[in-house]
Amino acid sequence: MSPVSSQWIKHFGTGLMILVIALMLFNKAAYTHVHILPDGSLVTHAHPFSNQADGKKTTSHKHSSIEFFLLNLLEVLILSALTASVLIYSISTTRFRLPVPVQLLPALVPVTPGRAPPGCM
Repeated sequence: MSPVSSQWIKHFGTGLMILVIALMLFNKAAYTHVHILPDGSLVTHAHPFSNQADGKKTTSHKHSSIEFFLLNLLEVLILSALTASVLIYSISTTRFRLPVPVQLLPALVPVTPGRAPPGCM
């Protein structure tokens, strides 16, 4: 693959991730609502829903337990995919690699050849 196309793919992927995160944040801010289940437990989630004629948001819509599960799964899968892609990218680039401890040892512990370490009394 040419360097131009790989750069384009990276820029497109980055832009797409930023757009998805921005849309998820907007969705959470604009459409978060709570449902009270028959057993008294509360389920908080966000998705677009219609407004009433007077402009107030209505939360009288109902969801099945499968719909609650799928709404939660969708959010978790998107966040997991974004996290995985960032981790894969950071591992594949050299600037984010951790230094090898053997290379750090002389910098952290000065080693003088032919001299024993100090003893404790």
